[in-house]
Amino acid sequence: MPSQNARTFNLRLFLIYVGIALGAIFYLPSLVPLQPTASDSYLFGYNNRAAVVLLLVLVAIAAIWTKGLNLKLSTNGVSLPVPRKTLVISLLAVLAGCMAMYMLAGRFGGLGESSYEIDRAWMLSQGKTPYVDFEWPFGAALLYIPLLFSRLFSLGIVQAYYLFWAINCLLGTVLLFAVVNRIDYPTQSKKIIYIVLFSSWFLSILNMGTHYTLVRYTCPLYFILVVYKCIRGAGAGSRVYGALLAVAFTAVLLLISPETAIAFAFAAVCIFALADSSWKGSNLAIVASLIVALG
Repeated sequence: MPSQNARTFNLRLFLIYVGIALGAIFYLPSLVPLQPTASDSYLFGYNNRAAVVLLLVLVAIAAIWTKGLNLKLSTNGVSLPVPRKTLVISLLAVLAGCMAMYMLAGRFGGLGESSYEIDRAWMLSQGKTPYVDFEWPFGAALLYIPLLFSRLFSLGIVQAYYLFWAINCLLGTVLLFAVVNRIDYPTQSKKIIYIVLFSSWFLSILNMGTHYTLVRYTCPLYFILVVYKCIRGAGAGSRVYGALLAVAFTAVLLLISPETAIAFAFAAVCIFALADSSWKGSNLAIVASLIVALG
């Protein structure tokens, strides 16, 4: 809620700044030279890296100027979890959406993002190697598991891919439910938060792409919450166990989406570095070992 003692800022100037910032993000990166890449951005001459750096700078300026929009996090109150009934309804909606998309389009082959992924899974089935023989920007599990399903259940690549995609959609929904409930924050709005996040993702079922399921986005969040709970207020033994979990979770994320693995590893190191304010020798040793293991 807003802090009454926080310094106010001019809302009109802030809105003007937001408009100028958005214009800069949409235009300025197109002026920065870029190397040829297999992306739509390259076709339009838009430099993604420059855009990300510009976005971070502009957001940082706005955050410092407005002092976080004068928001103050609540520190007390009752935390109500998302009801399991909401999860069941969500899973039924996801299952119905996946079945409808498969019947309308999937059974005829690839559609949207699935065309690219089915094509890459087919190349893998022909003995080619991802990252070496063909371009693949995601984790290897998104290709090898559909191939495993194909051989295990005697399915075609298309049917095996869509089975894996549907499982990902359902698993991602469960992970989102677990993440929202696991966050230790006093609020009675967890159900609303879950519904908003779930609803904003649900339409991506139309893309039929496994890398757009919630698994890719919620796995690192769930893993970091597990590691944080493991080391919070615990002794050296629990922190060692948490460090081992962090390394194992990073390996899992590398199989799903390498960039999320890098983000998770960075977050894990920061959490361990700040877990013990006294900076005892044992904590330093754990942090150093974690960095080496992640490397």
